[in-house]
Amino acid sequence: MKNNIPEEEYRLWKTINLWPSFTKQLIKNPLLDILQKGQPHIRFQVARDALGLPIKHPLVNIINLTLHYQKKYKKILNDEIKYTISDSAMQNELNFIFLMEKLHCLVSFGGYKNMKGINELIIDVMDFQKPDGRFPGLYHHHAKMCGLLVRLGLQGNRLLDRSFNWIIERQRNDGGWLHRSMVLKGKTIKTQKSCIWTSVEILYALSMRRSIVKSKSVEKGIKFLEKQLFNKNSTKFLEHLSPWDYFSVGSKSETLFTGGSLKVLEILVNYGLTRKDKIVDRLASGILQTQLETGYFPFQKSKAPKPDPYVTVRFLKILRLLSQK
Repeated sequence: MKNNIPEEEYRLWKTINLWPSFTKQLIKNPLLDILQKGQPHIRFQVARDALGLPIKHPLVNIINLTLHYQKKYKKILNDEIKYTISDSAMQNELNFIFLMEKLHCLVSFGGYKNMKGINELIIDVMDFQKPDGRFPGLYHHHAKMCGLLVRLGLQGNRLLDRSFNWIIERQRNDGGWLHRSMVLKGKTIKTQKSCIWTSVEILYALSMRRSIVKSKSVEKGIKFLEKQLFNKNSTKFLEHLSPWDYFSVGSKSETLFTGGSLKVLEILVNYGLTRKDKIVDRLASGILQTQLETGYFPFQKSKAPKPDPYVTVRFLKILRLLSQK
């Protein structure tokens, strides 16, 4: 297993069971291969997410201490965002999106609020927040930033909760969300159904907030998703990406909001649904069928699937959580 794993970390990995019971349903367990090929942030995700080791576990802790030394992480952190000085709303929105893309990449590489440079970026984010809690952009931009801030360690922050409350207040009667700019020609805000993928991004963020995940708003949103499962979207958002089958979450433009049926499954499991719930079983079974002979799961369900370690670890986490319920 060793490959490029540091000696002290390697000794700790040798004490870990890499064949937990939930892996029995796989055609092949990919954990060993992921560890051998993975960079520190991938090994960190395997330990924390796929295997569920606590953050204070010696193995998780020793990997965590190395994350900010990764070359890619340092490059992303040191790359300057070229903000414009224009006061226009459109330019302000673009500046916000550039910052969001940077934070997303840092989070993907293990970024957290106490790491060098992160707190300064969080302060930059909060400078974009309006007094009522709103962030620039459309609803999915707002939700994405809320989710990133939770993952950065701001769970329970009162300013962030203000942003959560702002988006909750815009939930529609059908349980979803629809931004006015997405209303199609010939439709009105009252006659058009809510946007599936805007709603998914919002519910994904809400499901990460411990005090909100069991709320009536999330319950209503999940009922909306159940009715829209595998349906074509009511808007053009993500329509060219086969959104239900696009499991990966990218780092630029619209791919920041992908995740497909895997992201929907993550919402349902965060909410507390189990394999006994038909929607969960249907989604989990469908993703299991996409597993490759290598043991990995693909970034996208297709005729020529490509293995994706990030998607694989995310799904293994779901299988672990479902096995505990």
